[in-house]
Amino acid sequence: MEHLKKIQVPVCQMLLAFVTSYLSACGGSGTPTPPPKILRSIEITPPSQSFAVGGSLQLSAAGTYSDGSTGNVTSSVTWSSSDTTLASVNGSGDVSALAVGRPKITATSGSVNGSTQLILTGSASNNVPRLAFVPNMADGTLSAYTVNSSTGQLRHNGYQLVGGFPGSVVVEPRNKFVYVANSEDSTITAFAIDQSGGLSPISGSPFKDDGNPLALAVDPSGTYLYSANSGSGTVVALLINSSTGALSPLAASPFSAGAGSGALAIDPSGHFLFVANQAANNISAFTSPSILEP
Repeated sequence: MEHLKKIQVPVCQMLLAFVTSYLSACGGSGTPTPPPKILRSIEITPPSQSFAVGGSLQLSAAGTYSDGSTGNVTSSVTWSSSDTTLASVNGSGDVSALAVGRPKITATSGSVNGSTQLILTGSASNNVPRLAFVPNMADGTLSAYTVNSSTGQLRHNGYQLVGGFPGSVVVEPRNKFVYVANSEDSTITAFAIDQSGGLSPISGSPFKDDGNPLALAVDPSGTYLYSANSGSGTVVALLINSSTGALSPLAASPFSAGAGSGALAIDPSGHFLFVANQAANNISAFTSPSILEP
């Protein structure tokens, strides 16, 4: 019969063995399990894209996680449109342009979302003139004409009283509303266009525009009306109500341009606004017309 032999083991060695055994039981290798990645933000590309009604655009969504890593989340987010009458978007981020305007497309995952503003413009193939308007400075009226789509011949279709010294007229791209700048009165007169080409005053018209408006322009999405004020050297930016045609100024409007601001132009994409300043002999240029950042 063998006799038991007493073995002396140092306390520090026993403690080390215990710690090693504990870590092995928890993680195997002794390295703590990292916390799960959490989605922090979503970025959509391309941003602020402009394209014509009838077209489509593929959007992509990139996610940034809590550990700083990024990944494509286009197929895992939920896509939505702020106005489905203007644009629709499917589950893969493919957008279809239905009508002119500036809808916002959003990608959402849980409580995290990202969005992009689209600029939808009119299709050139559908841009067939049927009406023409002429402001008459001498008597403060607006003459209306119908246009023969084959020959271009004009036929007089009545006139409307507007304001003092009307110097500019513009029709928004939906062909629903027409606006006239009355420089002497510092107002903008607005009319709704019916199916026969007749005009009826919009509620609230004429709209006040201090500074002697001399030129008007509407962005290609039909969202904003811009007015060049020759008297104050400023540009007034107004939001167009797509249902009624009524105008309301943006909070930061008016914006400083140059002395004798008398002409406006917006590029076809709707991203840039140019103002000709007659007295200053220069041109002011702005990006993002809806914000007018110089």
